[in-house]
Amino acid sequence: MTAKAGEIARETATYSCENCGEDLSVHNGSPIPDCPVCGNESFQTGTRTLQNQPAVTAPSGFANFP
Repeated sequence: MTAKAGEIARETATYSCENCGEDLSVHNGSPIPDCPVCGNESFQTGTRTLQNQPAVTAPSGFANFP
């Protein structure tokens, strides 16, 4: 599947530039940036899904961390 720069990422995954192959890690709900290497706006998705990432936990001593 392809994605374009400026679109909102539908999944947390690695997006691979269709021009130069640069890999970008983009999180679900974040806008997809232009390729930082060549400026291309087209990406191949689904190259590596970043599922099962560690949960963010509160540092010790912060009981009211949201």
